[in-house]
This record gives sequence, structure tokens and C-alpha cells, in this order.
Amino acid sequence: MNKAEVCGRLTRDPEMRYTPRGTAVCNVSIATNRFANAPDGERREFTEYFTLVAWQGLASQVAALCKADWLHVKGRIQSRSWQGQDGQKRRVTEIIVEEILSAEGRTAPAAAAALDEDFNP
Repeated sequence: MNKAEVCGRLTRDPEMRYTPRGTAVCNVSIATNRFANAPDGERREFTEYFTLVAWQGLASQVAALCKADWLHVKGRIQSRSWQGQDGQKRRVTEIIVEEILSAEGRTAPAAAAALDEDFNP
């Protein structure tokens, strides 16, 4: 099964593009945070960044958002590679958006409040 679910804030404004055939595609990055207590009792915050890709109807929904807006999505993980203009091989892993569960503007929903966990970086 290839499923991903992330909630977080957009790290930049969405970028809307169109394929040569006119299909809408929107790219954006999202930052997710979690908090954990280290063995020494210190509370730490860990941030992960993900690239989201939304196609067609979902693309227009994501494109309507702004940097720092809160987004909760479900999708699938996809990796792709290509050769850059400098001849170097490039690789990226993205989440292909399949469902938008909420886009709550600049306020994170209360249900997403982080809970303390065991330390696990």
C-alpha cells in the first residue's frame, strides 16, 4: 500500500503550471512539525518538509492557498529521476495529492495539536 497523509503549513506560495496538453498541475512544499521529549527531559521540535503535487481540479484548490496556510492532504508517494542540464542525475520524492481533507487558512485545527511522544528523532 502506498499512502501518505500530512498536515502542515505551506512553506511558499503554490506554483500553478500547465502541461503542453493543458492539464493543470500545482507544486508546493509543506512543513510538518512534531514534538518529543528527549531522554534528558528537554522538549524538542522536529520539522519535516515534503513536496506536494496536485493535478487538475485539486491543483486549482491548492493554488488558491498562500504561504503559511494550513493544509491536510492524503496522497501517494512517488519518486522520479532525471538528468539535469549540468549532466548530474537528479532524484525527487513527492506526495501526489489525491484528497484534500482541510485547508483551514492560517489557523491550525485544534485536533492537529501535537502530543508528547517518546523521543524518536
